[in-house]
Amino acid sequence: MNYKEFNKALDHCPFCDLPKKEIIEENDSAAVLLSRSPYVKDHLLVVPKKHVVNLSELDSGERDDLFRLVFFAQDKIEKIYGNFSTLYREGKKVGKSIAHAHFNIVPKLVLGVIDEDLRDRYVYTDEEYAGKIDEFRKIDC
Repeated sequence: MNYKEFNKALDHCPFCDLPKKEIIEENDSAAVLLSRSPYVKDHLLVVPKKHVVNLSELDSGERDDLFRLVFFAQDKIEKIYGNFSTLYREGKKVGKSIAHAHFNIVPKLVLGVIDEDLRDRYVYTDEEYAGKIDEFRKIDC
């Protein structure tokens, strides 16, 4: 299934009420996930647990929790790839397809190519997704 079809089929926010089996790491306010439809292999997401569209909707403790996990996810990707891009989009006309604040931690990506080259992203099957989540849990940081 491609990403556009996946998004059209959503009847709820995919970052709210996350199943425990999909969470690589979490704290009180945020979670690290493997992107279900990655820009590139091993693309991670860091999402607030509270449904917010903008970071300004989080209190300082929630923002601290969120950024702790951004650094955690960056450490995971850096350990594997050595380099990465961290992407956060806010606003209506920046290409953000899920209306829930989130950070993208993307290995080996030059940010200028996202919108032009990656619109027809692949969506992992449930089995592929579960296997990749297990791989990330095993990476020691």
